[in-house]
Amino acid sequence: MEILGLNDPSRGLGTEAETHAAIGGDRDMGPLENGAGFAFGAALALGPLDINMAVLYASFGICVGFDLLLSEIPESMVCDETGRRPGDNGWYAQGQMYAGLWGELGVQLDLLFVRFRAPILSMSAAMLLQGNFPNPSGFRGRAARGRHRAVDQQAR
Repeated sequence: MEILGLNDPSRGLGTEAETHAAIGGDRDMGPLENGAGFAFGAALALGPLDINMAVLYASFGICVGFDLLLSEIPESMVCDETGRRPGDNGWYAQGQMYAGLWGELGVQLDLLFVRFRAPILSMSAAMLLQGNFPNPSGFRGRAARGRHRAVDQQAR
């Protein structure tokens, strides 16, 4: 979220409500409450991992994950344009995938009681892809690198 600028009002979305909506908080969780659907997901995060080589050091981390909400749409809910129920046989999916990578390379000096580190190269990148399918299907993505403003892409 930090790399994508979702927590920083000067970049990205900013407010807590907008951040919550951007990462899937605006999904209808009603199907989970009445047993008409299920949700699952997984995440893996590693880091920060440090590698020390004499006067050089490297520190990096990675994270990947996804979540999916599969819900059964009631027969009474139909599209105004097509007159059909959304989804495939009434089942509709919403979800997101994300990945992030960050790292730093630099010079380090071990003094008597202090370790001094001076970074030479620092980088980060992240992406978030959200979607819903089938009938109607829609996808949107967000990607960013370093400390630059995130770029939004949307397709429907």
